[in-house]
Amino acid sequence: MATLDHLVELRGEIDREVMDVIDAVVQSRPGSHRMTLVREILTEWCEREIHRSTLVLRVSESQRKRTGNAPETHRKAGGN
Repeated sequence: MATLDHLVELRGEIDREVMDVIDAVVQSRPGSHRMTLVREILTEWCEREIHRSTLVLRVSESQRKRTGNAPETHRKAGGN
């Protein structure tokens, strides 16, 4: 039997319209469940956010290499 130790509980309220769409999609997928779909949606969102963050970091590192300076947000305290 597979262990689910990597899973944590998620509770909260969402808009009825969103839940209606989730339920409709689940009904169109035999053997599927709400949380299976929600995990899939959140996993895809996380992958997009990690990708976006990686691209931003690459641009920042590239600029730092060109200018030899840290980004403006890393100024010393009190240096405004």
